[in-house]
Amino acid sequence: MMISIPVRRLNAGLTLLAWSVAIGFAAWTLASIFWQVATPASVASLPRHQTDPGLAARDILRMLGDERHATPADVAVDSAGYRLVGLATGFGSLPGFALLQKDGERARAVVMNETLPDGMRLTRILPDRVELAGMGRSIELRMIASSSDAASRAASTTAD
Repeated sequence: MMISIPVRRLNAGLTLLAWSVAIGFAAWTLASIFWQVATPASVASLPRHQTDPGLAARDILRMLGDERHATPADVAVDSAGYRLVGLATGFGSLPGFALLQKDGERARAVVMNETLPDGMRLTRILPDRVELAGMGRSIELRMIASSSDAASRAASTTAD
């Protein structure tokens, strides 16, 4: 009779252990399924933001097909024949840039207060126009939606 009492305890302990393992396995399976459903889709790559307006302008030019990645030394521009191709008014607390193009040449990125090879300097960036100053005069270039040559030359020049 003494042997039967420990066997009953052993059966009760094994039963408790079996139920604990079964419940633990079920909880683990349900938790795995929950996290597979609740986890957001994986991101292929995180966006990288360019904080330098000059580099951002050159990246835009490269995306638009400018193979030369126009740098300030690449393009010589004189004060006549400028066209405002695009502009960005700023990046947070950083200044903006303008995409200027001279007849027959590729667009060039010009950051705020940058001096062009001909002595003109980008002095002001507004939502629809930019102002260049230098050599005793000021040029205002307006952003025009039309791509025709006549409309894109809407620039006013004033003497300083």
